[in-house]
Amino acid sequence: MPTAIIRNISFVMLFLAAVAAVGVSVPAAPAADSALQETIRPDQSQTPPPGPALQPGRLEGKARLVLVKDQPPDGKRYTLPVLVDLTEVLVVGDADDKVPGVLGAYILGITFDPAKVRLVDVLGGDTPGFQKAPVFTHLEKANAEGLVRFTSYQTRSDAPAGRIAVARVVLDIADPAGLETVELLADSLATSIRKGADGRTVGPFAIPFEGKALPRRTVTPAKP
Repeated sequence: MPTAIIRNISFVMLFLAAVAAVGVSVPAAPAADSALQETIRPDQSQTPPPGPALQPGRLEGKARLVLVKDQPPDGKRYTLPVLVDLTEVLVVGDADDKVPGVLGAYILGITFDPAKVRLVDVLGGDTPGFQKAPVFTHLEKANAEGLVRFTSYQTRSDAPAGRIAVARVVLDIADPAGLETVELLADSLATSIRKGADGRTVGPFAIPFEGKALPRRTVTPAKP
């Protein structure tokens, strides 16, 4: 099996593991199945040419997490855009070619005071590639814990880059002071797989980020 296809399958398996960690899938099943089939379909353009072993390349820079809180609310309902800023992130290939880092997948979270804030929904962002609703925690569980985890991925190698609107979090906040308790955290970010200047595949890479880390979800194994 071509190396690039193996990497694509591994990329999707990592995403599915992330979905299991979050807890529940919100998007419609047919859309998810279609995305998965597209990801693992053999693509000759992604097959590296014969030659020496693949060069892994490297990543430069860090991502910045942005939760936009300054838009006017609709009454007591706030819709907060979630941005991942990759402006300073570059992928360096084996020929030292540098290209903007492209976001392939993310696992993010929002914490809040459940006594002052109620989660209503998590919607897709405005940036193409992440416009579909992400997978996120059950509303009941999220509102009980004051924590919602959400995750999504896309497979294009050339976009999106730069300042990426990945999601919108919808909250009911009776007291504006409750907005101060809302905070954006991250578990992991990853680049898409891309082709280097010589046609070889590069990545994916874990993207370091500035900001607080999302607590890891602990899953207790079922008793036999």
